[in-house]
Amino acid sequence: MEDVTELIGKTIADHWPGMTIYRENKASGFNVPSFYVHRVNLHVDKQYFGYQLRKYSYQVVYFPDADHINQQLDRVSEELAAYFEKIDDDYSHIRNLDIHIEDDTVKCTFDTEFRVKPGSDDGVKQSTLNFNGGLK
Repeated sequence: MEDVTELIGKTIADHWPGMTIYRENKASGFNVPSFYVHRVNLHVDKQYFGYQLRKYSYQVVYFPDADHINQQLDRVSEELAAYFEKIDDDYSHIRNLDIHIEDDTVKCTFDTEFRVKPGSDDGVKQSTLNFNGGLK
């Protein structure tokens, strides 16, 4: 399975090229402007035949630079609402998008879902097939 956090970072980089995107929290603080992406929850719904429906909840935080903070917060909020619809073009859709401004940052939370079969490998499933048949 793909690294979902990495794909979200790639999606952000596609819409905001050149922007710094962090995956890990930094004790020394973030360079600005930048985004911070982290997963906040994973819900797994077990299904038949070994499949799982996984619902990932994420938060993306935007840190503006010191110039025109409110203008940047408004602009990025609107851009997230307008352009942040899919992960990596068609890998998965963004659901339950919630965007709010708090403490001079834009905090965007959302969900994305995948149906997966854990433990499955891409090895050969059937090596030979013997067919005995014909037409009469």
